[in-house]
Amino acid sequence: MFQRTRVEAKTLSERNMALAVIHSTALTVTLPVCAWNNAIIVSAIFGHIAQAQRQTIDGSPIIVDR
Repeated sequence: MFQRTRVEAKTLSERNMALAVIHSTALTVTLPVCAWNNAIIVSAIFGHIAQAQRQTIDGSPIIVDR
């Protein structure tokens, strides 16, 4: 039982390390290619979030006293 658990943990850590290597490689390959598209998408998403935070559910603007 203890031996089997230790072996499973070892294979899990090896699999996680392999996945981390794959993900980092994929990120280093795709980030320079998609950097411009990602910047456009992220700015659009944050623009929508900022606009949604300025309005209530029924569409009336939120009045903030500062």
